[in-house]
Amino acid sequence: KIPPKTKNCFTVPADWIKQIDPRLKQRIITETAEQLKKKFAEKRKKEVEKLNERLEKEKITKKQYKEKVWQFDNVMENNIQNTTAKRIEKAHSYSFNLQNYRSSLRDEQIKKWQNAFCDIKIKNGSNIEARYEELLKADDKTALRILASFNSESGLEMDIAREYLSKLEIKNKKLEELEEILKEAQKFPFENLSNLLKVKSEKIKKENGKKYKQITIKLYGRGVILRQEILGEEIKTDGQYKVSTGDFIMSKIDARSGAFGIVPENLDSAIVTSSFPYFEINTDLVKQEFLIAIITKPNFYNQINNMVAGATGRRSVETDDFLSLKIPLPPLEVQQEIVEKIERQKGIIEGAEKISSGLAVDFDVFKNFNKKYISEFAELNPRKNITGLKDNDKVSFVSMEAVSDELGKIINVVEKELQEVKKGYTYFKNDDVVFAKITPCMENGKSALVANLKNGVGFGSTEFHVIRAEKSKALPKYIYYLVRTKYFRDCAKEKMTGASGHKRVPEEFMTNFKYPVPPLETQKQIVARLDKEMETLEKVRELKKQAEDRINKILEEVWGG
Repeated sequence: KIPPKTKNCFTVPADWIKQIDPRLKQRIITETAEQLKKKFAEKRKKEVEKLNERLEKEKITKKQYKEKVWQFDNVMENNIQNTTAKRIEKAHSYSFNLQNYRSSLRDEQIKKWQNAFCDIKIKNGSNIEARYEELLKADDKTALRILASFNSESGLEMDIAREYLSKLEIKNKKLEELEEILKEAQKFPFENLSNLLKVKSEKIKKENGKKYKQITIKLYGRGVILRQEILGEEIKTDGQYKVSTGDFIMSKIDARSGAFGIVPENLDSAIVTSSFPYFEINTDLVKQEFLIAIITKPNFYNQINNMVAGATGRRSVETDDFLSLKIPLPPLEVQQEIVEKIERQKGIIEGAEKISSGLAVDFDVFKNFNKKYISEFAELNPRKNITGLKDNDKVSFVSMEAVSDELGKIINVVEKELQEVKKGYTYFKNDDVVFAKITPCMENGKSALVANLKNGVGFGSTEFHVIRAEKSKALPKYIYYLVRTKYFRDCAKEKMTGASGHKRVPEEFMTNFKYPVPPLETQKQIVARLDKEMETLEKVRELKKQAEDRINKILEEVWGG
């Protein structure tokens, strides 16, 4: 059964997911051949020189000479074909992103596209790769028949049609009509970054005793920041370049993850290596704020991934490749309106974040009470005690990812049969507190008060500590709020053991830490107060999410989504 198509529900044929963009495939074939032929050229030259020498000395015949050269060339050709096949396979990303498959044409434009081919016989019988290759060589009449076979709901096929029509120097009336339909789907014209950015390169000569600022770029458009200050003699990498306030800068390695930004005033004259190309922005065509907003979206990252993934085994993005990419470019006054809309939503987000930080649970609420060891009011990591349940009974399962850092809640519980999870997983019950012991989960506040478990029993990640309150002495929710404080997590961090990147809070810390535990009545008052603050915090976070969703919607509309 196919569900009805709605704004947030759509289906695509499985073939769309299986296919690879023929343009990407052709680029891989061309680049791989060029790369490997260049690599083999020197080897071939040496091999031919050896064969010439042996031929002159009559150690081999002319026939043997030709066979040896043919064998070498054949090996080289097979190598190219095998490497190309591997790179094509590696480049094929099975994505479930809406933008990758569904075209940007609205219903009325789809109808126009289909009506344009009423009197044209469709040329069927081949896949998109074959049709693409045929389209590039076709005359106008054949091109129309091929375009008639393109599915107007397919993002790939419409993008190929758009590219083909835009590159035609001479078009007949029908082809012009088709191009206009596709232009309607794009709210704004697209512009190459090469027309908006000019490469800069100001190499410096390092001076001993002089202090330099080095910068780094945060992912997903989150800004350019200071990495460190360093003396000239401590800089080991040759080739350092000076950037200026207002420069647009990118990371070749992390461009696929949105490592772009504008150099702020406090980093004027900072230095970078050649791995961080930087550019002067043509502000006559594009506003700085608009440029950063529009390229820190998946629509732009997808272009980079399609261009780089597997093409020549490289992961970095070269400057020329980056400048060949396109973005939608409204007029400057429209860019200003878009920026102002985004800034209003950012104001809401920043305000929400300030309120959120002010509402975070502070250890000061707890610190003046009598201190106790956990054994005096709770059980740590209790043993499994499962009674009354059969192996095929369902219980709840909670992975580490199912616990929200920000909300401190379990947001995704799945059900599994008891026999699947009773061995090897952490065990807990309703009203237990789970506390992530591994870094960085613990530092981010990944902990939760367990509730609504199937049959009252739960299992989950082995990276949880479990605290079970003795309810005559401590409220589960009081313990939950206490272990979520930054102070408690900082203390736990100091006692972590294990290898870097996989450190854990040992049970010994949880046992030896002295927890402030007041009488039950005082605990109830503290919990009631914190519950009200958390209720306010939930509303603030919802405001933040709504503002983020509005920004995404604004930019999706600019991209033509």
